[in-house]
This record gives sequence, structure tokens and C-alpha cells, in this order.
Amino acid sequence: MRKEVTLTFHLDADLKKQFIAAAKNKNMSASDVLRMLIQDFVHHNQKKSGVQILPEEQEKRREAVEFGHASVVLEGLQIPDQEKQHAERFISGEITLEEFITAPCKTEINATVLSRRIVELEFCPVQGKFDADHLKEIHRRIFQNLPFKCEDFSPGEFRHPSGKNLDWVKTRQLESVNAISNVAYSSMSCDVQNRLNKILSAIDIQKISMLDEKNIFKIYGRIIY
Repeated sequence: MRKEVTLTFHLDADLKKQFIAAAKNKNMSASDVLRMLIQDFVHHNQKKSGVQILPEEQEKRREAVEFGHASVVLEGLQIPDQEKQHAERFISGEITLEEFITAPCKTEINATVLSRRIVELEFCPVQGKFDADHLKEIHRRIFQNLPFKCEDFSPGEFRHPSGKNLDWVKTRQLESVNAISNVAYSSMSCDVQNRLNKILSAIDIQKISMLDEKNIFKIYGRIIY
């Protein structure tokens, strides 16, 4: 496990206010932005001096990339070979996190954008209390750059209630298995939203981290549907 330390420094008061405002405008905390800037500065310096990133950093990057790719594949999307090669450049230290995230996408745009944003969250996580607002902000961060517009919802927002005794059904093409899936979600009524907040408020994050996959998926199923 990595050991974390605190870095303290002084700066102009007005500059601090502007920095915090700019970070908030990007829906990031000041510490998240500083962490990313420090990482990119170190990686740029290592690249110019020919110094390779540490094996521990490479492993962290690989785990983040593999998790990002696996997440979108579970949604039925496919990661193009070009994106896999791009990710290997990031893992090896050839490019920084910022360069990895902002590089142009030419094919399979949805899968590429989503997987990159999930990787970004590993290095710059959303701070919160694991309540509905926290989860909505994670959703917004992941889906913020998708090229399509959806009438039912926007990134970071709940869907509109579907009506009394009605479910919201999403039909999706699962590219990875060449099949069509119809998934029924809850109506997202006020009652459903209240139940969601009740479930989330009762969750102990520390205890969840100790659960096996079977029990984690039980909790996930209650939240997502």
C-alpha cells in the first residue's frame, strides 16, 4: 500500500481563491488538481531526462487501464486496438495522464472516452460522502464528453420519472457479444429516490471494501435498479 504524505506551501491569497474557483468550475477539488499537476510535472521531467517511471507507478496505471477497459466491455462496448496501444504508452510512462485523456479519439468514440474517464477517476477521484449527489457527480465525470445527447437524462442527473407503475426500459446493442439486451430500470419516482438515499446512508464504505464480489453485486443491484 502506498504511503501518503502532506505537502504544505505558501501562495498569494488572491491566486488561491482563483485556483479553487477554477478547480470547482471543473468539478474537481483543489487537491485533485494539484495531485494531477504534480504527477504530470514529474512524468514530463522523467520523459525529458530519460528516466523511467517506477514499477509501482506502472502497475497502478495498468490496473486503472484494465479496470476502465473491463468496465466498458461489461456494458457491451469494445475497446479498439488503437486505444489499447495508446493506453500502453500511458502505462509505460511515455505520455502523462493529461495526454492520455485528451488525445483525439478516431474510432469507437464512446468506449474510448468512457474508459479514459474511468482511468482518470482512479487518479483524481470525486470527493464525497457516497450519497446520491456523490454518485451523480461520478456519473457526470464519466459521461461528460460523450458526443450524443439523450432526451431521458443528462450526465450527472436522474432520469425523469417514467410514470406510475411503469418501468424505464433501455435497449442496448452489446457489441462484445453481438446481441441485443433490454434492461428494465426503476421509475425514478420520488419514492424510489428516497429509498436510494436510505440505502446509501446505511452503507459503511469500510465494510464494503472487505466484502466478496457476490455480496458487493447484491448491494450494487439494489442501488442501480
